[in-house]
Amino acid sequence: MEPTQKPCLTTLNLTGTLPMIAKLRLGTVRETSDGPEIKNVNWFRLDTRYKNLRDKFQAKYGEKPWQVRIALGSNDPNAVMPNQLEEWDGLIRVCQGNNATAQRMWKAIAADQQATLTNPGSPFLPVEVPCPCPHKGVTCELKARLRCILPDVQPASQVEVVTSSIINLEQIRSALEEYKTLFGRLVHIPFTLSRRPVRFCVEGESKIQYLLELVFEGDLAATNQIRQESGLEPLPYTALLESLPALDQSESQNEDVVEVPLAPAEPKPTVPAAPAAPSTPPAAPPAVTGPVTTAPRPTESAKREESHRSEPSLATPAPPATGAASKASAVPTPRVERPTAAPSRPTGSPTPKAHRPGTPPPDTTKVPAPTPSGSLICRCGVGVTERVATYSRLHHGAVLCMRCQHLPVAGQEDRKIA
Repeated sequence: MEPTQKPCLTTLNLTGTLPMIAKLRLGTVRETSDGPEIKNVNWFRLDTRYKNLRDKFQAKYGEKPWQVRIALGSNDPNAVMPNQLEEWDGLIRVCQGNNATAQRMWKAIAADQQATLTNPGSPFLPVEVPCPCPHKGVTCELKARLRCILPDVQPASQVEVVTSSIINLEQIRSALEEYKTLFGRLVHIPFTLSRRPVRFCVEGESKIQYLLELVFEGDLAATNQIRQESGLEPLPYTALLESLPALDQSESQNEDVVEVPLAPAEPKPTVPAAPAAPSTPPAAPPAVTGPVTTAPRPTESAKREESHRSEPSLATPAPPATGAASKASAVPTPRVERPTAAPSRPTGSPTPKAHRPGTPPPDTTKVPAPTPSGSLICRCGVGVTERVATYSRLHHGAVLCMRCQHLPVAGQEDRKIA
């Protein structure tokens, strides 16, 4: 007589998944007076009973890693990240649903609702009930579990990332669907799982939440290699990118401004400085005490010749030469004028005009003042010059000195007073 086949052997659920050895936590638990409180942090925390895995994780990523390298163990996004509404009673899950129907444990159903349902025969067996129920948002909440592999720590087992955020669920599930379409598969592809800070307004208060982000960091060549291994053609814009010219990066908008040196200016011709004026002012001529003769006024040509004769030559005399050298020395040596520093000039004295090249140097010698003639005597007995006499004859009709020309005429004071 053959033994009866055990029914439990025909109901085995062989999922073919790697063992779950740890959880990659997104927060820390803090005990408060109202019970345990989970604080959201910006790093991952490996929670496992294997000390060697914790040490390897810390040695690879540090104390507070905000990004880790992961791989996926299935090509089905539903198996990689299952999600559902769950209610727990301590360590026992009493209900799980999909927001349409739920499987609820018989002992967790209210008595009035049990009267409308069929008893499964055990208080621990589930019964299908409508979902959601009044427990949603109170003791029932969303639970999404990302099942992944840490290839840098343990490539032959899985870890689980649990999140209750609907935003995390939507973003990760959308990324899984797109990556499967792009690569043709999800397994054996290295991804980067990171925490991204996002600011939200929760109940009128601004808060920062650290959401999950799944990124493939490979380039175009790595993407096409994965597609080729999956039996897919290279991306359609691969050939177009190869045919386009390289982008010119010579001009960057963020570079510092480079100062281009200007072309050197042409040297200006050196203007020889004017000869220095004597620092000591010339002595005043002696006062005239008697009749003197008027000296003839020197002409401009005489002044120029006299100044050239009185100016010392700055050229160094050359020794006498003989032969051919004497002929060469016959050529007059140009006189070199050495620029000298202008002496300090007393305050209020006029500034001398600059000497213009190509013109003879200015005459700096003191021209003697014209002396009065013996025949030109004022009525007061003072001799006057010919120039003053000519002016006085024109305006006053007589030879007068400068002092007498300013005296009032007889009867003029009376007219002014009147």
